[in-house]
Amino acid sequence: MLLVDAVAVPAVTSTLLDLFRRKGRLDEDGAELAFVPVAGPGMRISGDLPPGSVSRSEQSNTSVVYGTRFMLKLFRRLEYG
Repeated sequence: MLLVDAVAVPAVTSTLLDLFRRKGRLDEDGAELAFVPVAGPGMRISGDLPPGSVSRSEQSNTSVVYGTRFMLKLFRRLEYG
């Protein structure tokens, strides 16, 4: 078995950015995940951005950086099961 952190895969970080761009929603087994961007006044996720790269300075959570304009902060919570 091979276990991979999904944010290490460029296609995943690109998909996450696209979901925020279009304020997407994912529904699975009665659970919903909504992608709502929070940006400064007048900022929009537009234009071509480089693929996301994982910031190496983070210790407990994960930050994905898209060039110099956007950052996606992921908070992880472990659950039994």
